[in-house]
Amino acid sequence: MASLVLTDSSKLTSDSQHFEFTDEDVAAQALTFFTDGYETSANALIYTLYQLALNPHVQEKLRDEITAGLEFTGGEITYEAIQEMKYLHMVCEESLRKYPPITYMNRICTKPYDLTTVSGGTYRVEVGMSVVIPTLALHHDPQYYPDPDRFNPERFSEDNIQTRPKYVYFPFGGGPRICLGMRFGEALMQCGLVTILSSYDVMKMERTPTALTHDPKAFFFAPNEEIWLDFQKRTS
Repeated sequence: MASLVLTDSSKLTSDSQHFEFTDEDVAAQALTFFTDGYETSANALIYTLYQLALNPHVQEKLRDEITAGLEFTGGEITYEAIQEMKYLHMVCEESLRKYPPITYMNRICTKPYDLTTVSGGTYRVEVGMSVVIPTLALHHDPQYYPDPDRFNPERFSEDNIQTRPKYVYFPFGGGPRICLGMRFGEALMQCGLVTILSSYDVMKMERTPTALTHDPKAFFFAPNEEIWLDFQKRTS
């Protein structure tokens, strides 16, 4: 299923190239950009801080990278400095793997595909059929991510990425209809982590949940539990 050819349903219509945006369309896209960017970034940042509190060795390694990176900018957080923080990107990607903002996505099949079933048979997916892709399930499939419940940023090292198929990681969707706020959301998440970890130690406390469950009523992936963390100001 990872290699199934998928695209936006608008590509199937003959007049898709003649579509004209109205003022309402533009306003809706702008609203989607900010809604998707802010809400998903806030949730992703919370989940990442939670995992860093539970995995202090990861937090320390990330902080060392942040400290070294900011030395070259005199403490200023710049886009260029963040782009050089490879472990920061690995931490963010692993967090988005465990807790993708959207747990599934819908696409339209554009090429016949024989899908292998659990029983060992095949099911033909025909052109024009609607396909639901279970993002959360793929992100937790041990075939692609061994010990999937463990928080391990090393999964996203350059070498490890090459060992997996391309279409088993898409926290913001994929293809022509990928989330408009993806880059914006990632930048907010990364800037937030750099700002917090450069000044604070993030630690678990008595009220910090040991495990999280998913709120099925939430539009974006969100926990049922309240996440309590202890932020201690760093003196050096």
